[in-house]
Amino acid sequence: MMNNRCREIGAEEFEALAGPIFQSIEVHGPERLDLGHFVPEWKRWVGLGFARTWVSGNQSMAGGVFTKDLFTGEPRASLMFWVSTPAARRTGNPIRVLRAFEEAAGSTKKAVAFHRAVSPEPLGDVYIRRGYKLNELIFTKR
Repeated sequence: MMNNRCREIGAEEFEALAGPIFQSIEVHGPERLDLGHFVPEWKRWVGLGFARTWVSGNQSMAGGVFTKDLFTGEPRASLMFWVSTPAARRTGNPIRVLRAFEEAAGSTKKAVAFHRAVSPEPLGDVYIRRGYKLNELIFTKR
């Protein structure tokens, strides 16, 4: 039976769990995820003390960065990733890790996003229902 308890994990456990979760993501378009870069870099950020990771059911994961806003100096929490295996969707596990990030951030200004290449479904609706407001649009070019 899968343990659906949401918990914070450290860098070493992240390395063991991240691969299967991130490898299950279907990327639409030219974007790619380089796990060989991402995993050690995230572990480094965790080690520096400004990144935290939560997992639920070993199939849903969220990672947040806790810094100060570059322009105002106010504390800011940014959700860097919120991912689940296809089997975890609609189990409650994905929302558990999002809630864990929000609880860790407390009253700090929170920023969340979704990448259309990874999440073509309208995740913006999920964020709006949770009280987030659209504040930025980011355009990219290669």
